[in-house]
Amino acid sequence: MLGISLEVISHKLSISPAYKPVPQRRRSYDTERYKAMKAEVTELRAIGFIREAIFPLPQIDQLVDATAGHELLNFLDAYSGYNQIFTHLANSEHTAFITDKGLYCYSFMLFGLKNTRATYQWLVNRIFAKHICSIIEVYVDDMLVKSQTVDL
Repeated sequence: MLGISLEVISHKLSISPAYKPVPQRRRSYDTERYKAMKAEVTELRAIGFIREAIFPLPQIDQLVDATAGHELLNFLDAYSGYNQIFTHLANSEHTAFITDKGLYCYSFMLFGLKNTRATYQWLVNRIFAKHICSIIEVYVDDMLVKSQTVDL
């Protein structure tokens, strides 16, 4: 989708850092509305009108509700999943620590850094995009594979 060059004009939001965002809960809808929303999002992404935001953390109550009616559930823990994501080279020296052997910095994302959960959630959402809500639910490094019936 083409638009007016950013060099000409862009809309800026005047947001005071003194105000915190108002938390909003994700709403539940029936299956038909979910299908309609999925189709609309797919279309808007295809034409470039919307893009994926990198701040994904699902609500745990929605994930629990999504398991209702499934006979077979398998819980997985993505052990050391965080350690599979590289720290951006320009930021790695901000993770520096000193020992008697020298100064070091981390090459991989650390669990305790700010927004690591959101970064990891974004990654697993991308990896399992085709299967989330149908056969898998993902909350950070905890995953639940589900089946409507025990027969495979």
